[in-house]
Amino acid sequence: MTKFYHREQYFIENFQQELVSEDQQAARRYAHTLKGVAGSLGASRVQSAAAALEIACQKLKEDAELAPVIDKVAKELTPVLAGIVTMKANDSNSKTNSVNLAQPITLTVISPQELNGKLKQLTSLLTDCDTEALDLVSELQQYSLPEGLSTTLKNVAAYIDEFDFDLAQEVLSKTSV
Repeated sequence: MTKFYHREQYFIENFQQELVSEDQQAARRYAHTLKGVAGSLGASRVQSAAAALEIACQKLKEDAELAPVIDKVAKELTPVLAGIVTMKANDSNSKTNSVNLAQPITLTVISPQELNGKLKQLTSLLTDCDTEALDLVSELQQYSLPEGLSTTLKNVAAYIDEFDFDLAQEVLSKTSV
């Protein structure tokens, strides 16, 4: 949720920059990503508002016509972001990510069929902008993988961390196993 907060706290400003960018689909993709991530977090009102914004972008409305839809996203997103801030402030038992460096890392062999199945599942999760894709990437990184796939998965994980599911999917699609 912290990553969601850091990425989406400036959603409106970033969205408006995407509207004027040379890439005419950038704003729609940005709204699509918010829709998917909000849905993954259970923020259904943000998800609905982002879906409406995505549809409005597809129809290539004028900026003035998009304003009420953008305002609706801001109205729904603001309390979610405020709730994350409150939750983090009240979380005195924050988890720490510690790694026991004394333990050797053991990689398990995965069959090509199982690997292909998991990569298809990962592609599906990325298409749905589902943050569970990160869990699947972590699982895959525990296996002994073909050369280059480990690096690809690290890049995919980095894009998922930024909630950029489109780029994660693009990087994954260039992988051949």
